[in-house]
Amino acid sequence: MADPSLASDPSRPHRVDAGAERFIDLMRGVAALAVMMTHIIDLVITDFYGWTFAENPPGWRWLRAIGGTGENWVWLFFLISGFCIQLSLRRDLESGRPRWWRYAVARVTRIYPIYLLTLALALAVWKWVPNIPGVTDAWPGRQLAASLLSLQIFTGPVPVMEVSWSLSCEMLYYGMWPVLLVLCGLRVRAAAWLGILGSLAVAGGLYLAWTRWGILRERAFADGLWTVSILCGLWLAGVLLAEHWHRVIPWVGKMAWWLGWGIFATGSALLFVGRFESTPPWELHLTAWVALPGMVLMLAGARHAGLGAAGLRMQAVCRWLGVISYPCYLLHFPLLLLVRHGVLPRLPSGLRETEAGQALVYVLAMGLMLVALAAPLETAVMGWRRRLLRRLD
Repeated sequence: MADPSLASDPSRPHRVDAGAERFIDLMRGVAALAVMMTHIIDLVITDFYGWTFAENPPGWRWLRAIGGTGENWVWLFFLISGFCIQLSLRRDLESGRPRWWRYAVARVTRIYPIYLLTLALALAVWKWVPNIPGVTDAWPGRQLAASLLSLQIFTGPVPVMEVSWSLSCEMLYYGMWPVLLVLCGLRVRAAAWLGILGSLAVAGGLYLAWTRWGILRERAFADGLWTVSILCGLWLAGVLLAEHWHRVIPWVGKMAWWLGWGIFATGSALLFVGRFESTPPWELHLTAWVALPGMVLMLAGARHAGLGAAGLRMQAVCRWLGVISYPCYLLHFPLLLLVRHGVLPRLPSGLRETEAGQALVYVLAMGLMLVALAAPLETAVMGWRRRLLRRLD
């Protein structure tokens, strides 16, 4: 999840206006909090009604399918990431002398500090917390090695780090984009379309392998390659939106902006229905393409959120949401399991033996985490990162 460089000046195409900046921060924070809430809902339902989705009572199964599914919010992360990365690169690309070394350092220092901390926390939780649903006791050496290289999308993640699949996709897209640009002579549109068409071709080949030739089924590498390929278009759509930002935004009126929200909701609804029907995960990823036009309209119409003229309090809220988004996304699940194992058993039965009571405990604990850990940690890491990158300028 990259950070945008932002200001209001159409003559400087590597920038966007302050209202769009606040909207991006707002959406990143809301998306991270929404993913966290889906895991809280999922944990509560599995505690009371079992891990196996098909065995949950229909009403709770629907709630788990809708409230316990967060992939649609991750779609937004991918679009925003591609958008922000392209904004950060535009000045270098226009000069014809992109600083790829600085780009690599910027990407690694953005992702890895909190990621490595969370990886260590996840392994500690896995060793300490018994009987985690869906997790074995075997040492995850292969997954750990892949995770250190951000390749866990091809092996499966380290236990308790399920959300890290999207970080693996991010790092692969970060590495892919300079290669595409160099191949296309730094022509952004050509590189983006080459990436979109190439990724769809890979996905098409996998689809034929699975459905016509009956090979590569239920293999972690093939499943990961499918995920990376199908969702790559979201990231590259963000790149194209950044490239055409000042030409696109005048055409996105308020009605089109609201239409975008409706399209995003439609794609999300298809995802929820598929989850309820236990549709294979590889098919569920296709719903992202239904939501994609809506997400583009949502971001392109950011000015309609009215945040450009937001008061100081709302500005502070948007900034805070942008700050906590990344650590919240990574840290919340291991910490939820710590609360589940170390805190819930010590609470009064009225809290631990009801669905609402458990949910309340989780929400309060995660609120404390956001204030006491996520925000200070992100602030410290980003301050260190800024100082490091200044030395490279």
